[in-house]
Amino acid sequence: MGGHSSFQASHNVFISSHGVYLLVFRLTDFLKDKLETYRLKKCIRMISTFSSVELNAPKLKEHEPPLIFVGTFLDELRKSSTDFKGQVQKIQSSISKFSELSSHKFVRFCPLDNSQGTEPAELRLLYDARSGLQNQPPTLAIDDADANVEQLRKAIIELAKHQDQWGRKLPTRWLKLEMDLLKARERGTKILTLAQVIEMNKLSIAPLADDDEIVLALEYLHCTRSVIYFREFDHVINDPQWLADCFSLLITDDQFLPKDDLVLARDLELYKTKGELTPNLIDSFLCLDQNKAFLPHKSILLALMEKFGLLVRILISEPNTADVCFSEAYTIPSKLLELENINGITDDINYLKKRNLAVSQTLCFIFHDVFVPEELFHRIFATIMRTYRTASLSLRRIEDEPGTDPLTTKDTTHLYRGFGCFEVNDLCRMILSMHWERSTIAVTLFSPSESKLPPDSGPLVRNTLERIIQKTLQMSNQQHFQYTHTLHCNFHLSPYDTPVELYSVIHAKGGMFCKGEECRRKHRLKKSDLLFWGITKVTIHVQGFESSDEATCLNRRATPQELGRLSHMVEASKCQQLFIALGLSLPEISNTEHEARSLAAVTQITRMLLKWTYAYPNQTFRHIEKAMSEVDMATDNLGMTVETGWECVTLDDMDSNEEGLDRQLVVSEIRGLVDNIGKNYFNLFLELGRSVPDIEKCEMDHLGSKRRVETLIKLWIDTFRD
Repeated sequence: MGGHSSFQASHNVFISSHGVYLLVFRLTDFLKDKLETYRLKKCIRMISTFSSVELNAPKLKEHEPPLIFVGTFLDELRKSSTDFKGQVQKIQSSISKFSELSSHKFVRFCPLDNSQGTEPAELRLLYDARSGLQNQPPTLAIDDADANVEQLRKAIIELAKHQDQWGRKLPTRWLKLEMDLLKARERGTKILTLAQVIEMNKLSIAPLADDDEIVLALEYLHCTRSVIYFREFDHVINDPQWLADCFSLLITDDQFLPKDDLVLARDLELYKTKGELTPNLIDSFLCLDQNKAFLPHKSILLALMEKFGLLVRILISEPNTADVCFSEAYTIPSKLLELENINGITDDINYLKKRNLAVSQTLCFIFHDVFVPEELFHRIFATIMRTYRTASLSLRRIEDEPGTDPLTTKDTTHLYRGFGCFEVNDLCRMILSMHWERSTIAVTLFSPSESKLPPDSGPLVRNTLERIIQKTLQMSNQQHFQYTHTLHCNFHLSPYDTPVELYSVIHAKGGMFCKGEECRRKHRLKKSDLLFWGITKVTIHVQGFESSDEATCLNRRATPQELGRLSHMVEASKCQQLFIALGLSLPEISNTEHEARSLAAVTQITRMLLKWTYAYPNQTFRHIEKAMSEVDMATDNLGMTVETGWECVTLDDMDSNEEGLDRQLVVSEIRGLVDNIGKNYFNLFLELGRSVPDIEKCEMDHLGSKRRVETLIKLWIDTFRD
């Protein structure tokens, strides 16, 4: 399967827990291209979705698909580096520290020499112009190449016994059916109808008993991805690679699209800018000579792509109408443009609130599994686009253009990758914002005309989304994924925002302060916000802690303020070990230390914790606790850093005089405070509620530390004057 970003949307179709996976990458690219690391981690995330405590049908083994990292072109590295063995060791060490590998038990690394396979045959003998003699390449190079290939072969055989189908008992006639299908594939048969498979079975020397057994055998072969088969389609894809080729033909990177076809110019522009795949563009792709084998099977191939959520015909008819209509063109969720700036949408939401129109608090669906692949969110989003009609978010746009009706337009410019506005009914619309890197789906409801939302709108939307999620997980064989609900104060999650646990909302007197980075502590999330979504009971499972409140808090992501407090617990001598255990690389740690070298040591640690939570936004206090334990740091007081509301915290090395502290600070007193704050200003203003972006902007605008502190104090006074 291809490594290009567009191809990755279809990878889940061909991946299961029943196999050994080779992650192939170029060694030299790993050293010079950061995207290579990103691509590898993304592939691990995908395969990790099948690593769980769930057991296969006969309950023989856990789903633990083995991984082999194959670093190719070792010969290139040998030529470019005098210490190529050290470089290989460095790459292996770096991969071993990927936190994404935490759920895998069987992982190997194998460098591979490509010199024999990449050099033309006639160049395998090297010509020496000085002597006029032909010399064999160095024996060591060839032997090393052969040894590496043999090492890889042995690794595959060794790890094969760890994949969960090893040792499973199957009817012999099922294996005979698989062999017959493989022979048909070798003869060029890529796709068969179920009727053709039944006829094939009749001619077998070991036929299956009846049609029902044939279907069961095909479903088993589908689980192992030997074939692709769903009962509802009555077809068997006998060559999954052929199907992958078709998918990559229709869902591809822009660089592979035709450049000079003027007839297709409009269709290609829609494809690149809006992720639309028009019927005209589909036919043009399939009518090319090299693709004509797909053309007779166009309808079943498109149906399969819809089944997998790779593309979708979006709903265009009005809600609750008898005749349901869908768009003629397909929309590819993974090809939609990313929403790069939310300022305009934020302005639209603020305009709604200014007009006293209803806007709900945001309900978040957060998956427990840290590594949830982006492709799962694409498939969920595809079903949502087929279930709800897209709608306009901007009330001002509706008022400014009375001659247009955005509710019936087929234009999808307001759809983005993982983000959209949808019509629930005449009185209610939904903003859906997906944050795959945080394993979170956020949904907010608003009314374009009413000051109150219909009382049943929250439960109606929540139940519909939960049905969509469960159906998608079932289709993907990822039913073991679990999610919880949290509340947030904004339709969008900023990098350091922390949604509030429902347990805290229920048990906090008067509600729980929000933990949005920009609006922190300005308002509370209350029980009424839960009741709007139809949530009347929250079940908390606690293990290992006497206090359920503390245990619940430790199962969530830490806020920047909590990370600032946690910094005081980190032993300086074990700091590097801790962050390596958390998944940061040595260059990342060194760069952060260098950037914060003029600040206090505790601030350097805080900066690294912030870098960690930004890189792994779905990891929690539990991951910190585990990493601290691994490097022999005390974790007894970890719960003391957890925030439960407004708290008074005294930072180390900062003296205070309590007399007169119960009155408001005035601007004239700022200068006297500046000298006393010193290098601890970053952690101080985190604790006082300033956001990380605010502090960093102030650092960029003011090079002098005194000027920075003075400006931050003024900002704090202006923000929290009341």
